[in-house]
Amino acid sequence: MAVSSLRESLLPVLFEDSEVLAVCKPPGIDLGGTGSPSSDGLIELLGKLGQHGPLLPTNRLSRYESGVVLLAKHRSMVEHLRKGMRSGSIGFEYVILVKGRMTIPRMVIDSAHGGSRGQRDARNHRRGGANRDRATRAPSEGSTTLQKIKASSRLTLLRCRTTVSTTHALRAQLRSSGLRAAGDAIGQSHVRRGKSEQTCMHLASIAFHHPIRKKKTTVTCAVPKCYEAMVEGDPGIERMLETAIVRRLVLLESGGTNAYRLIGQHGEGVKGIDAQRYGSIVVINALNPPSKMEEAWSMIARWYKRKLGVDTVYLKRFGQRREKSDEAGSMPEDSQILLGKSSDKPMTIREYDLQYLIKPDAGQSVGLFLDHRENRHRMRQLARGKKVLNLFAYTCGFSVAAARGGAAAVVSVDLSAKSLVWGRENFDLNSLPKEGHEFVTSDSFEYLKWAKRQNLTFDIVILDPPTFAHGRKSKQDFSVTRDLHVLVRHAREVLNPEGIMFVSTNYRRFTMREIKDHVRRGCGQRRMTIVEQPDLPIDFAKDPDYCKSIIVRLD
Repeated sequence: MAVSSLRESLLPVLFEDSEVLAVCKPPGIDLGGTGSPSSDGLIELLGKLGQHGPLLPTNRLSRYESGVVLLAKHRSMVEHLRKGMRSGSIGFEYVILVKGRMTIPRMVIDSAHGGSRGQRDARNHRRGGANRDRATRAPSEGSTTLQKIKASSRLTLLRCRTTVSTTHALRAQLRSSGLRAAGDAIGQSHVRRGKSEQTCMHLASIAFHHPIRKKKTTVTCAVPKCYEAMVEGDPGIERMLETAIVRRLVLLESGGTNAYRLIGQHGEGVKGIDAQRYGSIVVINALNPPSKMEEAWSMIARWYKRKLGVDTVYLKRFGQRREKSDEAGSMPEDSQILLGKSSDKPMTIREYDLQYLIKPDAGQSVGLFLDHRENRHRMRQLARGKKVLNLFAYTCGFSVAAARGGAAAVVSVDLSAKSLVWGRENFDLNSLPKEGHEFVTSDSFEYLKWAKRQNLTFDIVILDPPTFAHGRKSKQDFSVTRDLHVLVRHAREVLNPEGIMFVSTNYRRFTMREIKDHVRRGCGQRRMTIVEQPDLPIDFAKDPDYCKSIIVRLD
C-alpha cells in the first residue's frame, strides 16, 4: 500500500471545510494541542504531516478512546461547538464495550430520573462484572439510550446515543446504572488503569449545527472491525498494530529509510513481540509472548502484508529476552516463515542515502541496529576530517556513516571476523574506498591497550558495547554495569584533546544517571562536557529504556 493510501486508511479525514477539520483518532494516541513542545498528540502529528494552521480541539477523547474528533480552525467555531455540547443540542453516538452481560435489548438512562427509565435496573439484567462502587453513582446531565449489539458471558457491545458531552461524564452515567465500560478503573483499585487492550470506547458519529452552512452536519467514523470479535475474547491486536503505524507515519512519509521498528513490546500494548521492517521483509521477534498470541501470528503477518505491501514475514522465537550481541548472528530458538518465501541471500536496505546489507536469516541481529539510525547520522555530521575509532563495530554501521561524512580515517574493531567481513561489504555497497580505513579483529580492551602503547590517538571514539560478553584472551568477562567506566578510562587515553566520545547501552535497567556516573569516573581528571543526550528515533520513542546514549567532549 502506498504511504498516502496508508495514511488515509489509518488516519482518515472525515470532513473538512474552512471552519473545521474532522479526523478519526486512533486508540493509544493522545489528542494533544496542549502547546507543550514535547507533546506528541494527534494535533501535533497532523501538523508534522502537513496540516498547517491552528487546530483547536472541541470535543475530547482520552488516549485509549477512538473515533471522531472535531478540530476547529477558528476560535469562534470552538465556542459555537462547545456551546452546543453544553446545551445538549449536539448528538453523539458511541460504540462501547462494557463488562458483564446485558440481556435486555435496550435501555434509557435519564439524569432527571436518577438512572434508567422504563426498564429495571441494568444490574438485574446482566451476569458477571457487577459494579459495587456506589460512590460514583451520580449521573451526569443529558440522556443516553443504550442498544445491545452483541453479548457474551463476560462482555457486551453497546450502541450508545447520548447528549452527554464528555466520555468522562458518559462513563459516570454508565456506572450510575450498574454498567462499567471496559477499562474504566475508577473506584476499582485492583484494575490497572489505561490498559489499552481492554479499553473500547469509539465515537462513531457527531451531529451538530454548522453556523456557516446553516444546516445540520453529521460526521461519521467506521467502527473498528475487531470490536465484535473482542466480545468473544479476541485480544484486538489489530487496533494496536494500527496505532503503532500511526505513530510512525511521519517517518514513513519522510522517505528517509525503508527499515524501521514497527512495534515494540514495551509501551505499545502488545506483550512479547518486537517487529521490524526491512524493505520488503518484516521480522517478528517473539520474546516470551503470552500463550494467546500463538493463534495470532498468521493474522499479524497478513495484516502487515495488506497494509505495508511486504512480500515476506519471518517469525523468530526466543526463549528469553536477548540484548544486543557482540557476535553477528545470535540464533533464535526457532525461526519460521509466516508468509512468502525464505531466502538466504542478503538484501539491501536504505537509510538516508546510505545502504546496508541485511541478512534476515542471521538471527535476532540481522545486520543493523535500527535504534541508532539518528546516531549514525550524527556521527556522519561530526566526522569530517576526523580520525574515528569504532569499537564493538559489529557490521560497521557507524563506520560507514563516518566514512561517508568525510572522516580522515576510520578504525573498526570487533572480536568477530565475520562481522568485519560484513562491514567491508557495507563499505563496498556504498562505493566507499577502504584505503585509509582499518578493520581489526580484536577484543576492544586489548586494542585500546595496544593503541596506547603505539601512541595512536583519535578525535572520535564510539562505544556501543554489549550488555555482557565473555572474555577470550583476557579470560575476564565484561559487564556493562560493572565495567563501563573501565572501558571509558581506556578509551579516554587514546582520545585527543577536544575529542568526542559517544557512549551507548541498551541494558534497560541501567539508568542514564548511572551511565553518566560511569562516564565521569572513566574520564578521571579530564574535564568532561556533555554535548548531547540523543533521543531515540520516533519508532522507538514509546520505549525510552530500549537504548540510552550520551555524547561527551573531553578537554
